[in-house]
Amino acid sequence: MKIGINLSGIGTFNMGIGYNVQGDELMGIGWQKYLLRKEEVDEVVLFSPKTPFGPEIPFRDDMDVMIHFNPFLEVPNDVKNILYLQNAFPEHHWKEGTVGVFNESKSKYDGFIFTSKKLMEMCCEGVVVPFAADHEMFSPQYVTEGSYYQVPVCFVGNDLRGEAINKKYLYPAIPFGLKLWGKSPWQPPLEEIRQGGLPLEDMPILYTNSKVCLNVHILEHNNAGTINGRIFEVALCGGFLISDSSWATKEIFGDSVVTTEGDEDLVNKLSYFLENEEERKKRGTEGRKIALAAHTYEHRIEVVLDYIKEIL
Repeated sequence: MKIGINLSGIGTFNMGIGYNVQGDELMGIGWQKYLLRKEEVDEVVLFSPKTPFGPEIPFRDDMDVMIHFNPFLEVPNDVKNILYLQNAFPEHHWKEGTVGVFNESKSKYDGFIFTSKKLMEMCCEGVVVPFAADHEMFSPQYVTEGSYYQVPVCFVGNDLRGEAINKKYLYPAIPFGLKLWGKSPWQPPLEEIRQGGLPLEDMPILYTNSKVCLNVHILEHNNAGTINGRIFEVALCGGFLISDSSWATKEIFGDSVVTTEGDEDLVNKLSYFLENEEERKKRGTEGRKIALAAHTYEHRIEVVLDYIKEIL
């Protein structure tokens, strides 16, 4: 079986290139890695035919199935096409938001993969494959005292969530020593604490050695019960995480991931947990156990491969 994965960009982890790291590429590389370990899979190719991110890698005509990580990407003929609807499309930019984008594009595909059961119910029948992470890449990596990545509070990402969310979930952490990693500029005062881009190989080091890792979902993901990939990455590193309130996160991770309503609640929780190392370690250890048991790319690929066989 030959499987193609169609991405918006390839090579986005090159720190010398100006555009942002694409989470889709990290996931595509992970899927490729674990699919290739399956006996029935002969080849897995990452494609990016028309992209502003470069380099362009055109389709081949010998694939059995193509999995597209974005509904706006080109879809080839004479092959089974599957859409992995894992992007978030705000209603103020797209009519009817993510569901509207899906309805406009669904006729191009033979099958559908969704990041949550709720999102699938909002769209149509398919299969649910939540986000995850590569447990061989994201694992505890401790450093000696005084390391650059030993910070009180960290956040990794770009300025996509809007000023209201930033004020609620990030501003309160600044007095606690928040350090922010991302390639693109942020608005002040967050730009003043931005450390620049974070090399892929350093992500596990940061997640392991920060006292607190912060996470904030995109609103559309939260509303659809999608848990973003950052939670799985931090959990696999045994890191301690405080995330915005999410019923889906609680359902999987229970109390191992601390959730917050932001503002004063975040201040209170940072004050408490920064002074309680044993509590942080206990929750981080439990989160890693949960992620290792059922939430790695190795687990997700089982579902993906079974669904591909149904489509073919």
